[in-house]
Amino acid sequence: MKQFALLCAAAAVTVTTTLSAAPLDRKTLPADCQWVLHLDMDAARGTESWKYIQDKLEGNGEFLAKVQQVEDLAQMRLPEDLQGLTLFGSAYGERNAVIVIHATMNQTRLLTMVQMSPSYAAEAHGIYNVVSWQDNGKTLFGVFPTPGELIISQSKEGVSAALDAIDAKQNVAKTPELTTPPASPILYAASANVQQMLKERGDNNPVLKQITAAVLAIGQVNDQMHLVGDVLATSEQTAQQLKVSGEGLKGMLMLMSGSDTADPRLKIAAQAVQSATLAQTGNRVNLNWAVPITTLLQLADPSATAPTTKP
Repeated sequence: MKQFALLCAAAAVTVTTTLSAAPLDRKTLPADCQWVLHLDMDAARGTESWKYIQDKLEGNGEFLAKVQQVEDLAQMRLPEDLQGLTLFGSAYGERNAVIVIHATMNQTRLLTMVQMSPSYAAEAHGIYNVVSWQDNGKTLFGVFPTPGELIISQSKEGVSAALDAIDAKQNVAKTPELTTPPASPILYAASANVQQMLKERGDNNPVLKQITAAVLAIGQVNDQMHLVGDVLATSEQTAQQLKVSGEGLKGMLMLMSGSDTADPRLKIAAQAVQSATLAQTGNRVNLNWAVPITTLLQLADPSATAPTTKP
């Protein structure tokens, strides 16, 4: 049903605002998982960055209307009742995406509304009852594997694989792992096959074509945002070139920001990236960057003024 699909829409909306229940457990991902996006609301809630985003969203009437629809439909409060959100897929593309939502919601009400659809059907998968229904010409599959956990996808195989992963019937996903994960990660994203992603998107970016896999995590520690990423290049030589290019970009930003007429936010960004470090081991390049939250808020503010520097 269209209204039930609003729950998925709300999950997508909250990607820009809220993040999932606990650090990602890669053992819960299917073995053939090619990409994953995990957001940790518990880690985000109460942070300065979340407060900033929340203030912006509260002034967005369209967003608030969607939130109200979902709250009425699922009898939940957003973001308070949203504990988690994970998206992943065995291939790239909307049809292959699987959404796992951890939230306090009225499961009985949601299932009753789905059962009212003329296209409603149900099929057992082990101990689980997977339901399906039509929404805007698309068949959706959903299941509540545990109270407060909802899995939805256009792919029946994706839902089945997610359930098998929960029951530990598959090996751990092959998505890359971080060299050094940040403390209390808020956002986690990984792609096990960047080349396939580019092919399906028709993207010919020459830099991305030199990358086979990538993983990124962002966390907040005290008053700093901590970004950690690993890129796996097509070769050790390419990894060295990527590292050199990254260092060159830092220098170029400093050069561009040196003018008295340079954009104030360019000056802020140029100083901020100087704390980023790049390290290479074999075909892997590691990025480690800690930046004050106040600096990020300055960059997000169009009226930001450049920081003063000592002569």
